[in-house]
Amino acid sequence: MQLHIKLVLVRWFLQAQLAEAGEIQSVLETTFATAMIGFAQILPDSPTSEQIENIRDIVLHLEDLGKRIIAEIKEAKEAQIISLASVTSDEVIWVFVGIKRFYEGQGLYKLAEPWSEECVNVCQSLFAGEHPDVATSLNNLAYLYDSQGRYSDAEPLLIEALAMCQRVLGVNHPTTETIRENLAILQRQSTPRAI
Repeated sequence: MQLHIKLVLVRWFLQAQLAEAGEIQSVLETTFATAMIGFAQILPDSPTSEQIENIRDIVLHLEDLGKRIIAEIKEAKEAQIISLASVTSDEVIWVFVGIKRFYEGQGLYKLAEPWSEECVNVCQSLFAGEHPDVATSLNNLAYLYDSQGRYSDAEPLLIEALAMCQRVLGVNHPTTETIRENLAILQRQSTPRAI
């Protein structure tokens, strides 16, 4: 039996057990979410074929976690948003970054794009107003567009992310400097060159 099928069967079994877990359910969910966040944080930007094979099934769990977060954001009112799918608000972005890295690193931009767009939506819903994670999610989506040569889609996102970072983190913060560099690179790429 393929590893994927085995993991799906194990996941179904664990979901049934979790439904009956009672008081420890939130502890189990938090433990799972923490493990998935840790995994997302170490995902390489450009995975090798061996890494892709080894992590493919784990990414499915990240996607499930991402789907739960999206569903909870859509259902929740602003005052209710505290910890989505047992993920703390300061770690939510990592679920989406991990999935994006997995697909983008393989050149699967059409699979990475909806996750990057949802990351922006989730961060904007979760952090009303300006927040570094909103700026980072805008930067990441712009980078994905840039990778596809979609400069006119990427530029306004980078401009917004840069302005937000300058206000929230300051002009000399490393994140602000990274976004500024990304914008400069994008503008050089999209400028027609003289022959």
